[in-house]
Amino acid sequence: PTFKRFLTRVAEVVGRENIQVVTSKDELEDGSYHNQPYTHDPHHILDQDHFVASAVVCPRSVPEVQDLVKLANEFNIPIWPVSIGRNSGYGGAAPRLRGSIVVDLGKHIRRILEVNVEGAYAVVEPGVTFADLHQYLVEHNLKDKLWIDVRFPNSA
Repeated sequence: PTFKRFLTRVAEVVGRENIQVVTSKDELEDGSYHNQPYTHDPHHILDQDHFVASAVVCPRSVPEVQDLVKLANEFNIPIWPVSIGRNSGYGGAAPRLRGSIVVDLGKHIRRILEVNVEGAYAVVEPGVTFADLHQYLVEHNLKDKLWIDVRFPNSA
């Protein structure tokens, strides 16, 4: 009942379409490097559902993340934030506490907020990839002023 009330409140914050509830081990798919699961460890040594999440929530903004954290504290629900990174060396992005709520910060929160040429830095949201930042540099004619350390195909 507590988890159900929590999810009802979460849906008011992010919308039902941004919540994936895990109801059965049969739903778990290990995916691939480019399509990794956030619900469980794709490189499981233990049972596939040993570290399974209760749900994956995809907030669309910083205020929604703040509201989610407040709700998790109110209902005493553990959260496990992830973004666009792979974390393959650590077993994937899945939580290490069974029943956690995975907060996928990388699905919708993907803006490049600032690129500072003088200081040689960029301020980005969690869903921004190297390819996104590279494309930004190309589109804003900054490739000759700033560069990132990963080479991309077709980025001459």
